Amino acid sequence: MLPLVSDPNRAWKNASYSQYPRGGNPPKIMGYSMRLAEVRFTAWVDFDGQTNVTEWRMADRRCGFELYNLTNDPLENRNLAYEPSMNATVQTHFEQLQAGWRATAHALPPV
Repeated sequence: MLPLVSDPNRAWKNASYSQYPRGGNPPKIMGYSMRLAEVRFTAWVDFDGQTNVTEWRMADRRCGFELYNLTNDPLENRNLAYEPSMNATVQTHFEQLQAGWRATAHALPPV
């Protein structure tokens, strides 16, 4: 963080990440979330609880996406992920989530 203190205009991550298991012990599904200033994006993906490996597949019927605009919907009541107008945004966020925080060092498109 010291480089950011020295240069406040430096590119820095603009998202925080979390994960949460679902579906048994060991878990069969893992939720990976990316929280931005105005958006929370989550991908529920197949997970191998024996090896702790995620291959970012979505074969299980419980897999899917969540996308919330936190400015307009702070209580996360309306999942935007399956609205046709959000297809490109979901794909972009999914790719960035897989790439990790280095992929979010620059501004992401608004929802």
